[in-house]
Amino acid sequence: MKINLFLATMLAMTVSFAKADEPKRKSEGPKYTVTVTLKNFKGDEGKAYVRLLDANEKPLLAKTVTVQGQKATLTFDNLTGGQYAIKFYQDENGNGELDRGMFGIPTESWGVSNDVDASFGPPAFAATLFEVKTNRNIVINAK
Repeated sequence: MKINLFLATMLAMTVSFAKADEPKRKSEGPKYTVTVTLKNFKGDEGKAYVRLLDANEKPLLAKTVTVQGQKATLTFDNLTGGQYAIKFYQDENGNGELDRGMFGIPTESWGVSNDVDASFGPPAFAATLFEVKTNRNIVINAK
């Protein structure tokens, strides 16, 4: 019985020392808010569907906002520092997708962060990335 108590005490001390020697876990760091203003829509019909993507083009958050006065504003809260991109489109007719016309050219308003143009196909993803290391206000013009 005394041996078991001795072993239990030694084990408890070993565990407490091991925990003390563990490196401190890196905290997630500060959190930031990105406020996004989408403007210059063709009209106020339908909703705007907005996606926030990480630097690897993985969707992180999606929001749906109402377009009023040919613009919409939304926020993404609790973001850690890093690179992000935003893509959006306005679903004017409520069918849940970005409608396209001849040659795949969108017939409804759309846009990406940094107002990257799409002259000969979709914009290069790398060109849409922006850095978050403070709270940010981003303005994107609909095309």
